[in-house]
Amino acid sequence: MKYIVLSFDDGRKDFYTNAFPILKKYQLKATLNVVTGFLGRNDLPVFASANYACLSTDEMKECAVYGIEIANHSVNHTNDLEQIIRGTEFIHNHLKTEQEIGFASPSSEISKKNIDKYKVLIKSNKVLYIRSGNQIKRDGLYYAGLYILYRASKSKKLFNLYNKRNIICPNNELEFYPSITCSADNTMDQIISFIQRIPDEHAAIIMFHSILNPFDLGWGKDKWYNSVSDFENLCDYLAKKKNNISVITNAELCGMSTMLLS
Repeated sequence: MKYIVLSFDDGRKDFYTNAFPILKKYQLKATLNVVTGFLGRNDLPVFASANYACLSTDEMKECAVYGIEIANHSVNHTNDLEQIIRGTEFIHNHLKTEQEIGFASPSSEISKKNIDKYKVLIKSNKVLYIRSGNQIKRDGLYYAGLYILYRASKSKKLFNLYNKRNIICPNNELEFYPSITCSADNTMDQIISFIQRIPDEHAAIIMFHSILNPFDLGWGKDKWYNSVSDFENLCDYLAKKKNNISVITNAELCGMSTMLLS
């Protein structure tokens, strides 16, 4: 068995309107990382491809009732420690839960190189885990070159070379969870090919932002989106492979690591 986490950053409105119905259709789980201070707003320049809109608090609650993991993306889309703690408290209060809440780093600013500053959040039980992604400006020339080449060529092999460092072995002691970033720069064939190459008993977090139809107003405003048709093709593939691919939440992946270590 291999394990896949479908992780959605920001809490964009189109998660609720476009991605959530597809997840329900295929009975799949996901993790939704919400910017708690942005809930209900439609004037957010940082979410251009979402047509500047965030889902509402009630829509977040509806997703949670279905079984979507609600994780923290801070109050104001920064990695400030105080804003992270306040975001966790918001989720606790509005979902009426005392469970530990995961945190996804805005702009993937947290990495293995600077995570020491944030370990206090985990040790104090303010954060269950920290999830981040790649960042070209810190990845070095080799990975920057791979990124440019896979983007231009749409090569599945080059995409795999770029992302294979992000495959997760759950029996390792994990505080930091890397992820594979999806955007308009890649194809769903690349994503599915990458999933096929993951070894058994390993995992990967596939990170999305917006899921859009070509007629949606956010289409083409930046690169942070994938199409509804591509996302549905991915979900269809995962649902058909349920005997050897388990789609889980980031919290469940973290729980697997904890169980194997105990």
